[in-house]
Amino acid sequence: MSLLLANVTSVQGEQQSRRVVNIEIILYQHLSIYLSIIIHIDLSISQAFYLSIFISIDLSISQSLYLSIYLHIYRSINQSIILSIFTSIVLSVILSIYLSIYLSIYRHIYRSINQSFYLSIYLHIYRSINQSIILSIYISSYLSIYQSINHSSYLYIFISIDLSKSIILSIYRSIFISIDLPISQSFFLSIYLSIYQKFHSVD
Repeated sequence: MSLLLANVTSVQGEQQSRRVVNIEIILYQHLSIYLSIIIHIDLSISQAFYLSIFISIDLSISQSLYLSIYLHIYRSINQSIILSIFTSIVLSVILSIYLSIYLSIYRHIYRSINQSFYLSIYLHIYRSINQSIILSIYISSYLSIYQSINHSSYLYIFISIDLSKSIILSIYRSIFISIDLPISQSFFLSIYLSIYQKFHSVD
């Protein structure tokens, strides 16, 4: 009888131990599932957080880059306009000085020419200077934008020097052509009048 009870208790103990082991296995399985879910959620949150930080940094860098480009172009345009206006004023002053010297040298030739001729010369010079100022402002603004975008400073310097020479030469050429033709006409007219007066005085 005692052996039977011992066998029964041993069987019950083994069953209980098996149940405990099964429960522990189920608990470990559930814990592993929950742990994997928590790790996955944590990684997703971390990735989303880092991604949002990266996107915000990227947007800030892009905005600052576009703003710096805009400010650089704006400053370049302002500097070029101020420089072109200053250069045009200096050129106008220099041209007016040369013109006054030229007119003072040939002043005795212009005595036979009326005031309308002086007015036409003045208007022609004034229009040439105004056209050259507007053209120089437009060219310098275009070149400054081109320099800001392509960073071709040497090309900008050479093109601006060449264009400035062309503008100055065109101004000088227009002034000298507009002055030289009337001077030649008045010179021949004065010679003709002097010869005519001499012949009439002899008579």
